[in-house]
Amino acid sequence: ALSSIGLAAFLVSPAMADPGAFFGITYNFGGSVGLSLKILSSNKEDRGVVGAGVSYFPITNKFGLDASAGYLFRNGAVTAGWD
Repeated sequence: ALSSIGLAAFLVSPAMADPGAFFGITYNFGGSVGLSLKILSSNKEDRGVVGAGVSYFPITNKFGLDASAGYLFRNGAVTAGWD
């Protein structure tokens, strides 16, 4: 079983891109606006990404941890996730 895990990691690693970072504005369905800092699965433009991060909502003084998926454009990103 250990060798199959190593083989799977070897086969997947050449396709992996360098991670990227995302700082932006967050809007939740409760109407709060906040700031987010995320780590994205890729820093390559024009492709789908997954991410994880932290958000701060200053009006309610609350923090959140989230997982998200989205698309990375040339000069920005759009993600949707669950906090």
